Amino acid sequence: VIARDPNALSILFPDLADILGPYPGLLQNSGEKLELLDSVDQLVDTVEYNDSLPWPTASDGYGPSLELLHPDFDNALSESWAASDLTDDATAAWLTIDATITSVDGDFFFYAADYDDLGWIGDGLSIHILFDDFFLEDLSNPGVNLIQDGGFESGDASDWKIDGTLHTGLASPEDSCSGHYCYHYWSLESGNANSRAVRFQPDVPVPLISGRTYRFSAKYKVIHGGAQLYIGAGTSIGAGPFLVEPRKVWGSPGRANTVLGSIATPVLKGLTPLGSRLVPDVTQEVTAEFSDGLMIDAVRLHYSVQPIGFTGPVPTPDEAVWQSVEMIPDASPGSHVFRGAIPGQSENSIIRYRLTWTDTNGGSHRYPHHGSYPRNLVAYVPGTAPDYGVPNFFIHLAPEYH
Repeated sequence: VIARDPNALSILFPDLADILGPYPGLLQNSGEKLELLDSVDQLVDTVEYNDSLPWPTASDGYGPSLELLHPDFDNALSESWAASDLTDDATAAWLTIDATITSVDGDFFFYAADYDDLGWIGDGLSIHILFDDFFLEDLSNPGVNLIQDGGFESGDASDWKIDGTLHTGLASPEDSCSGHYCYHYWSLESGNANSRAVRFQPDVPVPLISGRTYRFSAKYKVIHGGAQLYIGAGTSIGAGPFLVEPRKVWGSPGRANTVLGSIATPVLKGLTPLGSRLVPDVTQEVTAEFSDGLMIDAVRLHYSVQPIGFTGPVPTPDEAVWQSVEMIPDASPGSHVFRGAIPGQSENSIIRYRLTWTDTNGGSHRYPHHGSYPRNLVAYVPGTAPDYGVPNFFIHLAPEYH
């Protein structure tokens, strides 16, 4: 293990032996080329990592580490790497917020801000928190949840608005508190101070009445990062802050990687995605190349289509409206290349898509990676702007991923 400060690392990991260092350099957050040389300056190994897709994006700051899936895999392939698997880590437990407020007139909101006013974003730290079981009751009529689908069991997070920058949230079946789904909240590293706070509010407003007492409870689980949580109505905070203690993750130096798998695992070597702007009603093909086609059991292309307008926010991903098609290998036996098609879609639509595949050893995989933001790739089917009677100025921002 190579360390910038061997003494500090030995305090965190007292059983760790053979620490090399101090390493005088720095590693760039956005990516860097690393070379390992032997005693006569001959190149032994090299890797050039990045913090954006196709590389795993969750491994940033104090969050998960970037880990090799197997020591014999090709370091140059981004798919040979994954962010540390922390979702089921025993140190991440479900905790509870339970607060009572005497309200002012206004719509209910739930607010997350900096943990320490220094920013859990912008100082080398991203955040990933799971939320579940939102319950808001008027204590003059207790037992009635004023929040629709507070347990996110519809699999749809679009009932919640997120006001803020560089944030995303979605309902996911991968980890839940008391049901099948929970709400994943991510925010990304940024130097922009305005990105260090986010406001959650039901899409259908929940008006609170001045002078009445309300009780709000929710469960949360920190995967990495930390925050201060508040609740209130209108523009007034009624309770908080509730400190979500930062959970800093230091990886697993000297031990097996948390994502360690079998050498007999097919790795995604390349992907030919959809273009960012598609032609309406034209079928679109996605091509995936794997390291070993003989180890592939099945590959599926999952996609979701939602209509969007010329103005307003892009709709939140809805897990309930996803479809999938089988990707077919090319004709040659043991082909490494698989193809799948998404039917043509109407104008003014957004298409989100991702791949999953299983191998002959029973392993299951997805792209984009588990635990990464963004969760899906995205394409846009543009339409013809209406004739407003005045010259149109049209700006289209189409991220590759969402």
